[in-house]
Amino acid sequence: MNDTTTQPPASTVEAGGRYLGLGAVARLMLFARSPGPAVLLTTSDRAAVFDDTHVFGALRTVDPTLSDWLERREKVVLTLGHAVMPFPERPESFALELVEGRSYPREELLTRH
Repeated sequence: MNDTTTQPPASTVEAGGRYLGLGAVARLMLFARSPGPAVLLTTSDRAAVFDDTHVFGALRTVDPTLSDWLERREKVVLTLGHAVMPFPERPESFALELVEGRSYPREELLTRH
């Protein structure tokens, strides 16, 4: 009996899926081609494996911070160390209270951190 195991196409990969035995290029392709936003958690040693998502038509961001959160791409690679970092010491510095009728120049808002 010939028993072969095939991996599902990228369109059928479920969120939270774990696929053992896949080569690096196959993992990269599945991640890049998964529909919609996706987050991949990996070690810092293996993060470089996911540098070339653009080859499969997706741009990615690695370890976004609160400061650059709005510029992140649809695919996000988080290293384990970054994922478990403590929240910023002063999270209130990332909060902004907007008051009706006040002026908020764009450049001032962009440089406030």
